Amino acid sequence: MPKTDNRLIVKVFQKHEADLRLYLIKKTGSVEEAEDIVQEAFLKLHLAKSPEDIRHPKAFLFRVATNVLIDNIRRRKARLQETPLGGYAESVAADNLSPDASVHSREFRKVFEEAIRELPPRRRQVIVM
Repeated sequence: MPKTDNRLIVKVFQKHEADLRLYLIKKTGSVEEAEDIVQEAFLKLHLAKSPEDIRHPKAFLFRVATNVLIDNIRRRKARLQETPLGGYAESVAADNLSPDASVHSREFRKVFEEAIRELPPRRRQVIVM
């Protein structure tokens, strides 16, 4: 792998890090998650074959950061689908509830899962655990 001129990375970092961090804090609602994504975006810039050939480093960083954010959301969504609520739903179905109670149970589950998805990442982790 060719050696990257670290001065270029430092210059790009100093110029765009604050904007990228604010963008990600707004998108994630979490300073910690935003910082992780910022680091990953700059790492990908550093590991690029020819970072000096990237015409628009800011656009590159924002695109990489957005892709990382989307990947994180997909992983969280997959984890939420594997929550213990799945077992809850199965046990409710096995209880031979009345049709009204069964509908109420399904509606409650949908509302509850949506509320969990809307929580900031740290709080969501606490509940899902």
